[in-house]
Amino acid sequence: MEHLLAIVLFLATVTSANAQTLGPEVVHDGGFDTGSGWTLGYGWQVTPGPTPETGLAFHNEGASSALSQPLVVPMTAGAVYRVTYTVTNAATSSNPLHWLRLRGSTTAITPLSYGAGQFSFDVTAPANVHTISVHASYGCSCVLDNVSIREIQP
Repeated sequence: MEHLLAIVLFLATVTSANAQTLGPEVVHDGGFDTGSGWTLGYGWQVTPGPTPETGLAFHNEGASSALSQPLVVPMTAGAVYRVTYTVTNAATSSNPLHWLRLRGSTTAITPLSYGAGQFSFDVTAPANVHTISVHASYGCSCVLDNVSIREIQP
């Protein structure tokens, strides 16, 4: 019994040591509930609303422009941010490639990702971030939801 208790205490210590606190949300309307604040590049459309069938951004295959928004909440240059988003309905795409950019004095880009799923990356913010943009390749026909960027705090 003592060994079991020691193991449980060890796992609790490891878990709390690895736990991360995330700061406030940087993205405005990342769930596309209102569709406001986003600039729709060619091939993008937003269906606002709080149901599973709405509150989504759609990218049509055959277009390669970005879905973007100006930064409303300032980001700290050099700080690490957790970027997450969900892509669905990519199965019929000829090339379901997508990524997110933070544009400032320089540009920080998430790794290029392929297909559907929930994607999560840690990105270091460049100085003077002014725009967040989500990109999909010319061959990507997909649905985007739950875009989030939050600072990882020590």
